[in-house]
Amino acid sequence: MKWKDGEGIWDPEAAIHPGLGLRKGKLEIRSLESIKRIIVHHTGVGILGRFARDKDRFGWYSPNQAAIHVYTRIMAACGHYSIGWKGEIVQYVPDNWTAWHAGYGKARRRRRLAEWFDRMRYRKRLEADVPAWLVRKDGRFDWWLKRWWATRRIPSPTFWFPDLDVNGGTIGIELVSTPGKEPFRPLQLRALRTLLARLSNRHQVPLDEDHALTHSDVCPLSRTTKGGVPWDPPPAKYSFSMLFGSSPANVVGISDALDTPHHDPLP
Repeated sequence: MKWKDGEGIWDPEAAIHPGLGLRKGKLEIRSLESIKRIIVHHTGVGILGRFARDKDRFGWYSPNQAAIHVYTRIMAACGHYSIGWKGEIVQYVPDNWTAWHAGYGKARRRRRLAEWFDRMRYRKRLEADVPAWLVRKDGRFDWWLKRWWATRRIPSPTFWFPDLDVNGGTIGIELVSTPGKEPFRPLQLRALRTLLARLSNRHQVPLDEDHALTHSDVCPLSRTTKGGVPWDPPPAKYSFSMLFGSSPANVVGISDALDTPHHDPLP
């Protein structure tokens, strides 16, 4: 089914810029009942590089405009939403359409990887009671072991997505990256908190760490540095507990909405 201009479930508080993949007919419609989790990403340094390179050419004044340009004119792959430094929420894909934001590739590749996770889980382990894919001499996935196996006994991303079809059951949110070790901006995180609350309410997705995951959580094989650090997004810049503390229900609500939403125009 090809998307028609204007159709779909759009957030009334977001600036709407239909993404390239949606307009080119590359994406698929889905039922709202299939939405089970939300994935938080960051856009990476590529957006910052494009902003620095092209800001004078296009008259851009923020990296958010570079993100809009890339996701509507250059890349078919993007999240449903992005959030700029000033808290600008932009939507590229309707909630009831699948966006390409955290996939493991085509169905055949997903099936092979799911089988690999299964084999690595049950074969003879190097350490007792630890999924074998986590046991590496270089300790590359120790962060995942500590975050998910040691505390919750979640053995691999197939726990959440048995066939590794991450895109089909999630909504993706991209935080526009900040340079180097600079933290995400306060208005940006405030807008993320508000958007997560709205999506949780709209789609009945529990607002907790097991349902608001990071891209590194669900794709650790590709989203972990060789030094063993998850990078999408960097844990020093974002974590669920950093955003909500121990009791999200007490800090999220309509009162957290931005007083004056600011939307960058499409350049």
